[in-house]
Parts: sequence; structure tokens; C-alpha cells
Amino acid sequence: IADRGKKLGEKMERKSNIELLRVIAICMIMLSHFMSYGLFTEPDAYIVWAGGNLVNRIFSQIFVGGGDIGVGIFFLISGYFLAYSERTRNVIPFIKQVYFYGIVCTCIAIIMKFMNVCDVDVYILTSQSLIPLFGTWWFVAVYFILIFLSKAINSIMDKLDNKKILVLVVIVMIWYSVGLIVHSSYYPLLRGVYYYMVGAWIRREKIQCKKSKGIIVFIISWTIYFLLSFFVAGRGGRDSLGVIGDGVRFMQFVIISPAAATSIFLLFKQMEIRTSKIINYLGAASFAVYLFHEAPYNRILLWNHIFVPKRAWETVLFPIYSVFACVCVYSIVLLIEWVRSNLGKLRMKKLYNKKHIG
Repeated sequence: IADRGKKLGEKMERKSNIELLRVIAICMIMLSHFMSYGLFTEPDAYIVWAGGNLVNRIFSQIFVGGGDIGVGIFFLISGYFLAYSERTRNVIPFIKQVYFYGIVCTCIAIIMKFMNVCDVDVYILTSQSLIPLFGTWWFVAVYFILIFLSKAINSIMDKLDNKKILVLVVIVMIWYSVGLIVHSSYYPLLRGVYYYMVGAWIRREKIQCKKSKGIIVFIISWTIYFLLSFFVAGRGGRDSLGVIGDGVRFMQFVIISPAAATSIFLLFKQMEIRTSKIINYLGAASFAVYLFHEAPYNRILLWNHIFVPKRAWETVLFPIYSVFACVCVYSIVLLIEWVRSNLGKLRMKKLYNKKHIG
């Protein structure tokens, strides 16, 4: 078993195929949030949705599922690359980035308050700026915990053969399924652990997937997700469907999303593309894109005041407008990342001069 992890402790270089998958995953998540927060937050949301043309209704429901699948992809990547790591990942850069965006987003919220864009909650602002690791972004909290759990998970998996690992993965899947059904507060963590273990198992057993098979599984799973979403939207949302709505949610989160996320991850893992600095740079910024656009008041600013989906909902330009909005958000974050990077270099230069020049 140890031989299968012969890359123990090896420094992982950025691979453009995986970085491209990160870019695709975060764009899927952004488009999902564009639809969810921009179209489906008002009481009459599904009445408004029904008033759109068929192309827009289809487009919106295709990407509503992008958030679930995209999150699964990120956890799979984490499990794949954190598996068999001798040391716990250095969390300091991660913490610095989270706090940086916590402060930036808090400043934006304060400006919004003074400009009467919206009211702000002092508790949310405090948690966002002082304890952003656990007070603002659920993904950040789960990922932070996973980093510290990774060594224990890897150790357990290292002691089991392939069949026992599969049994363990199924048990965790059932566990997180129950968490979804009963609306447990631990559900996001269980979900993260499940995807992490699948990613680690793929790396350990060197799982491969035929290109044609992976494409078919991905297309079928995403199509089923879309059809279920379209069905639910056409009937006023999950809440209006009662038990049927819960059943649809279970199928989408527990069966369909994992199938789609795993199949596309396997496809990109096996993809051979030349190293691209541009792709690697965009991929490296994907986490920052998540932090920026998922901050509570940034959601309001982006999807209710700057890029408002309803403005284009009844026009043929809605799909183009949706993509344009996400490209703009990504560009804004790239600019912020450039500033953050240069601030870091400037600080390091000052420390160097202070130490060596006096």
C-alpha cells in the first residue's frame, strides 16, 4: 500500500489540466449563484421565471446545478492532492488570504451602508472581518477542518485494502445523506469528507476512466440534474412539492452531483495539455473568486445592484449577459489578487531591507 503513495512528500507543481478544471468549476459556481441569488430570492421568483422565454428558462436551470457539481470538484481536487501528504498543508497562506478578503469585503459592506445601498448587520461584519474562517463562508470552514483531518483520513485509508475503502466511502456517503435529509449542521463537513475520500481513493488506486465513458456519464448526470431542476422550477420550487421536492434534492445532491463531479474530474486528470501560465494564474485565483463573490453583502451588491439577472431575463441576451457578468467578476478579482500579490512583495522587500541593510 505504501508503494502506491510513492510520491509521499513530493512537492506538487501546478498542472494546467487541473487548473483549467478549477477555472471551469468556479465559473459553474458563479453562474449557479447568479441564477440562485439573482432570480430565485423573491417570493414571486418562480412566477417571474415562468415568464421568461424557453431558452432562458433552459439556460438558467442548466447552470443552477453548477454550484453543487463545482463544489464537489474542488473537494475532489483537495482529496486527490492532499492524499499521502507527509505533512499537514501549510495553512498560513490560506488564512492570510481568507482574512484579506474578509477585510476587503467588510470595507465594501461599510461603503454600501454609507451609500444607502442596503442595511448591514454588525454581527455579520464582525464575523467577516475577525473570524472569517468560521463566520462567513461555509466552504472555508469545511476546507480548513479538512486540512487538519487529512492526515488522519489518509492514515486510516492507508491501512485498508481497496474493498474496505469502498465500504468506508459508502458508509460516509450514507452518513452525509442522512445529514442532508435531517438538515444537520454537520452536513457540509460530511459532504466534504465524502468527496475528499473519493479523491484520495482515485489517487491511491490510480483510477482511470475511458474518455468516451467519462463524457457520457457527465452528460447524462448533468442532463438528469437539469431535467429535475426544470421540473421543480416549473412547479414553484422544492418547498411547494413537499416530499417529492425532498426526494429530488436527495437525488441531485447524493447521486447525480457526485457522478458528474467525479466523471469530469477523471477526464481532466487524464487530460494532457501544455503548461500554460495564463491557465495556472486563472486557476490560482479561483479560490479568491469564491471568497469575493460569496461574501454576504457582495452577493447583494453583485447580483441585485450591479449585474442584475432580471434586467435581461425577458430578453434573448440573458445567456450572454450571464457569462459577461461572471467574466467581469473574475476580472475584478484578478485585479485584487494583483494588488494583494504586490503588497506582499513590497512587505517582503521592506523586511529584507530592514534585516540586511539596517
